[in-house]
Amino acid sequence: MANRDTWFRNTNKSQRLRSEAYCSSLKNEQGEFPECAPRLMGPRCDSKRCQRVRSCHLLSDEDHQTIFSSFWSMMDWDQRKIYVVGLADMVDMKRKKDSNRRQHSVKQGLF
Repeated sequence: MANRDTWFRNTNKSQRLRSEAYCSSLKNEQGEFPECAPRLMGPRCDSKRCQRVRSCHLLSDEDHQTIFSSFWSMMDWDQRKIYVVGLADMVDMKRKKDSNRRQHSVKQGLF
């Protein structure tokens, strides 16, 4: 029986989804699969809008790192989608056009 977990494409996919370093699926000029860097957390946003609307400054650096690592290492794709949808709020549209079928807008939640 074939073990699909050891296939090149499947190991790369699982490493990419866990934010680990993985090999690209496209070969470079030398005929090798180049290695892609792991996903890293970016710097904290210090803009006035972020402080006023998103309240990012309320999170400590340790909490920020914990959320990042748990999101990328412990959740699978479906759990990530549920987590992101849970952060958004559905709001009724203020103005509606006749040709627009959209009923709600998506507003970012607290975090």
